[in-house]
Amino acid sequence: ILTAYRFFAETKKRVLLEKELEIAQTIQKSFLPQGEVDFKGWDISSLLQPAKYVAGDLYDFFKIDDKKLGVLIADVAGKGVPASLIMAQIISLFRVLARLSCDCAQFLDAINKELAGRISTRFATCIYLVIDAAENKVRVASAGHGPLLLYRKKTRQITEIELNAGFPLGIDPDSSYNNVFFDIEEGDKIVIFTDGLTEARDVRVQEFGIE
Repeated sequence: ILTAYRFFAETKKRVLLEKELEIAQTIQKSFLPQGEVDFKGWDISSLLQPAKYVAGDLYDFFKIDDKKLGVLIADVAGKGVPASLIMAQIISLFRVLARLSCDCAQFLDAINKELAGRISTRFATCIYLVIDAAENKVRVASAGHGPLLLYRKKTRQITEIELNAGFPLGIDPDSSYNNVFFDIEEGDKIVIFTDGLTEARDVRVQEFGIE
């Protein structure tokens, strides 16, 4: 009887925990962009599929003005609820700091200083880019995150943009970051992602990898 009681008690706890995690998943999804992103001349697609109920991966968009769009992607070290809480903090900081400057390196410097010392032993890799639709140029900076792949319609070639990445966010408040610029033409495609994509395994249990 005692064994059966313990079994049902643990089952009840597990059901309650799963319900709480489902609620957490709904809340986390609410932090992410809802619906299509309207930005002149650009088609933007995004996807997030957590390995568990909640995750530390995130992306967001901020329309700086009619000609400039900020795009953020980040990956908090670890999984589950702790990573998702840091994810929510990063998105909140992004929506405040993205208003202050179009300089991607300055943005990463500011958000890194906010996070350093707050997230204990964890850290987050991040790419922030600003698309300038008027000049057909992209400015980008990386905090330990990559790669950024660029498909050129004219040549039908995929190249990797050299990002000159700095340290991940939250490790060193004095880390510095660098801007990289590249031109973009009609029909070109920019692809950014977290390592959840490249480390996913195929039917042969081999990681997909960059190729």
